[in-house]
Amino acid sequence: MDKETFDKLIDSFRKIYEQKTILSSYINYYNALVLWLKEHSNLLSIEQLKTNRLDILLNIDSQKYVISNPELSLDQEYKRIGERDYETIEELIMSISTTLWDLVTIRTGIDCPNCIDDELRYVIAENKEKGIHELLLECETCGWTEHSDGKQWKEGMVNIIPASMEEIKNKAHKI
Repeated sequence: MDKETFDKLIDSFRKIYEQKTILSSYINYYNALVLWLKEHSNLLSIEQLKTNRLDILLNIDSQKYVISNPELSLDQEYKRIGERDYETIEELIMSISTTLWDLVTIRTGIDCPNCIDDELRYVIAENKEKGIHELLLECETCGWTEHSDGKQWKEGMVNIIPASMEEIKNKAHKI
């Protein structure tokens, strides 16, 4: 991507924060970021979306998945993400991805046994061909993934999607 196109992309990203309602609720914020990504998808590669798991987040129901109290302050979001100086498109995409995942993932309160720098979050491992739909615990920092009984996930590649509050409640007896 050339510098002029990148600069225009950054300007358009910053303009979404000018909308008065964007930071009025977590759902509005999530929807605004997703809409911006969709509107600029012609400038993003499928690889960038998949690497940052955005391909999954662009198509989920925000009413079902956005949590009521994520660990970010709407009052600080423009300073945290909107005013940041991005050097590359990858930095911007990673920042948006991290924010979107923070808006839809519920933390467990359990420290990661691998890196101890972050707590695990609930996710769903899904592979429709293999009939897998399992609640897992995952570390955002190091990628450690484990079953609800604490044993490391070794079942191979699957799609990881956010776990809704309903899915967590339905499977909570296993945790």
